[in-house]
Amino acid sequence: MVPHVDPADISWAVVDSGLDFLQRAVEELADTSQTKYATIHLYSAIEVLIKARLIHEHWTLACAKADNATLAGLKAGNVVTVGAIEGLKRLKSIVGVSISDAQMKDVEAVRRQRNRVVHFVLVDDDEVATRTELARGLDFVVWFLQEHFQPGAPAAEASLISGVLSDLVEVLVGIKQFVAERLVRIQGALDVADLLLRCPACSQDTLDCSEEEEPRCLFCGWVSDGPGGADTYVVSVLGLSEYATVKDGGIWPIYTCPECSAQALVNGVEVKKNAQGGSPPYFLCFSCGYRAAGQDLTECSRCGELTQNEFGMCDDCIDYAVSRD
Repeated sequence: MVPHVDPADISWAVVDSGLDFLQRAVEELADTSQTKYATIHLYSAIEVLIKARLIHEHWTLACAKADNATLAGLKAGNVVTVGAIEGLKRLKSIVGVSISDAQMKDVEAVRRQRNRVVHFVLVDDDEVATRTELARGLDFVVWFLQEHFQPGAPAAEASLISGVLSDLVEVLVGIKQFVAERLVRIQGALDVADLLLRCPACSQDTLDCSEEEEPRCLFCGWVSDGPGGADTYVVSVLGLSEYATVKDGGIWPIYTCPECSAQALVNGVEVKKNAQGGSPPYFLCFSCGYRAAGQDLTECSRCGELTQNEFGMCDDCIDYAVSRD
């Protein structure tokens, strides 16, 4: 006889596991030398708590594929489960939980940081930027626990949630206070800047995009390295994936800059401040700072690259055509 397994018991057991990860993340965030491990544990906590909420609704929602999955197998850890982003999509589309695009991006920001950590590339990142990004994940967790687990929680879990929330909010307030104080310190530079975007490293609206210079963040110090910076901005701020964009028949919004020839001209930058007024620079080069509105550029009729040339062909293609005559 197969023993009865109560989904509610599994759900709260998963919550307990998520709270363990979260408590570790909070403790590690208190020590700046432990940010790498805080990143890993914070994302693990978010992912586990999302699965717990799915299981609370129905255990099959937490399974990557419900075919041939069993509740006993889920409890034993023998079932492949969904990741955090897919879990949020299911909570939103199937369960009907109200999750904003901003909250999705907050979780995605922590996921990106976690992936960089586990692949050993978080070596030159600015501590300020990393912790500021993690604060977005902490904000999400506070909301998620307060809205979806604290109400109606059994006594033992209610006590755990209350204690973790208290510690979490204390760390979050500290980070937010630091952010506020730093923004005050750089206000003069922000006032002088004529064009500001959101920084892909720290998510503050402090990316100074002066003409004839590579974009530089006044808050965390991130500096674009040209094509790499353009790619980072499109992924982190615009939330696009090159693979998904191309697969779905879209156009990856990075072009060759007609000014410096670097593959770093982004179409569709989200302007946060434009002191010059007029048409916003929908195009910005993350190598030389060149900017242009959509009507200022046309596609070359021969190669498809963007050009300022009124003849409808880029300079390279014009030179080629002339050399052929």
